[in-house]
Amino acid sequence: MPATSPSPATRPALRSRPPSTTASTAGLGGKVSSPRTPLLGRSISSQFGSPAAFRSEPDEQIVYELDARYLRAGFAGESRPRSTYAFTPDTGRRGGDYRAYNLRKPARARRKRGGNGEKEADYEAWGREHEVYRTDTRALDLGLVEDKLERAVRSLHTTSLQLDTKPRKAVLAIPSLLPTPLLEIMLKVLFDHHQQPPSVTVLTTPVLAVVGAGLRDGLVVEVGWEETVVTAVGELREVGQRRSVRGEKMLAWEMRKALEQVENSNISDDEERSDPTTGLEEAEEALRQIGSCPPFSPTEPANPTPLESTFFPPIPSHPDDHDLPLAHLAHSLLLSLPPDLRRLCTTRLILTGGPTRLPGFKQRFLKELQHLISTRGWSRVKNFGSATAAERGREGRAVGKVKPHNLRTSPENLKADPPSMAGRSVASTSTAPLPVLPTHQRPRDDVSDPLTRKAERHCRPVNPEPWHLSQMPGAADSGLEMGAAAGVRGVETLGAWASASLVAGVRVKGVREVGREEFLRVGGLGLGEGLF
Repeated sequence: MPATSPSPATRPALRSRPPSTTASTAGLGGKVSSPRTPLLGRSISSQFGSPAAFRSEPDEQIVYELDARYLRAGFAGESRPRSTYAFTPDTGRRGGDYRAYNLRKPARARRKRGGNGEKEADYEAWGREHEVYRTDTRALDLGLVEDKLERAVRSLHTTSLQLDTKPRKAVLAIPSLLPTPLLEIMLKVLFDHHQQPPSVTVLTTPVLAVVGAGLRDGLVVEVGWEETVVTAVGELREVGQRRSVRGEKMLAWEMRKALEQVENSNISDDEERSDPTTGLEEAEEALRQIGSCPPFSPTEPANPTPLESTFFPPIPSHPDDHDLPLAHLAHSLLLSLPPDLRRLCTTRLILTGGPTRLPGFKQRFLKELQHLISTRGWSRVKNFGSATAAERGREGRAVGKVKPHNLRTSPENLKADPPSMAGRSVASTSTAPLPVLPTHQRPRDDVSDPLTRKAERHCRPVNPEPWHLSQMPGAADSGLEMGAAAGVRGVETLGAWASASLVAGVRVKGVREVGREEFLRVGGLGLGEGLF
């Protein structure tokens, strides 16, 4: 049977070919097609495209640190802020004020001395143009503070961060116990900005300092502008706090008086004496160049430096609780802590703030605190008067001591002792100190299970440090327990901003996260509502 040819309907269609564009066809009036990119069966975006970014755009957070003299800002996950906005007289000028660029600046105004009754410059007004707020908000213009903070945030966003209008979460690091009106103003400035963050996580600087040191417990000594705050942190929570009015402002004031005294001493008696008004910039520059703290000495120094007279002066007989030197302030806070947390805080001291970076400051603080602990111990009473010996005996019984006369001067013990022991005088035997056993070497009534033995091995001091309290003179007389006595040790920290960046980078939820919708609906943090 002859093969039949397929019908036109079932015949496969021929592959269409593009018309050939040759010179002859173009010359004959043929249509020339435009060149086209050939279509490939695979994508080339993975070969020539850029790799994925480390920080995804939706999870990007902004970290702020608010202080009385500056505002820092940057992105979460970075080690340092992008920019710092310092509140100075130059940054607070109005637009179009070019006095800062005037080359013919007037000479320093000099105030003539009016006699012995002349009062010094007002300490409260010292450095007021270099701060954005004060902790005493009674005489503070809150509207002016809001305008300054709004300008600072706008300047940081446009010049350094270069942010768009997309909402990003924010993390705010503030000093401990910042006044609520100032905190509400800062939150209002952030929420009313065109970026409009959906929420702001509020963190305190003492807790961040402990996080930056890689710890969960510690004693943070934060030297600020107006005051010094000593905070005890246990399990990343503030459990105790003491304050002193001695801060960076007082240090600059003492340096100003020292500079003016030196300048006036160079003037002869024939010349007219005058009292120059040294500015804050000059005092801080002198501190950066020649500021240092001498080593600790038990005796009172004859010519104290500005650092000594500000932070380490001799304590008076009736001191003010808010005017204590730093070492006494830390010692008073350690006395109020439980023994277990006190032991941890003594070995984890964290010093932060501008003056703490001066040479010799941290060593002087640790040495003086060591001296206070070795001489006073952990007793709240500073002077027992005529009952000193009896009180020390009671302290010894509290830590495992037994009074010597209970063992050696009683009639029963004298009869049981050999004749050589009975022939001794009572005074010689009563003054002989008895050894104090550490906690892990004392006899126990409970069963020594594996958990107890493991805990004793961890509490046992191995390779004690040079500042171990058991090796200090007077440790036995002060009633200190050798097993629980730990050396005074300082720990370095990354700082508040770097710690806040670390916390925000690992997406740790803070204790309090303020939402924008709730804040604007209530009009603030709410009446009677605490932050933490």
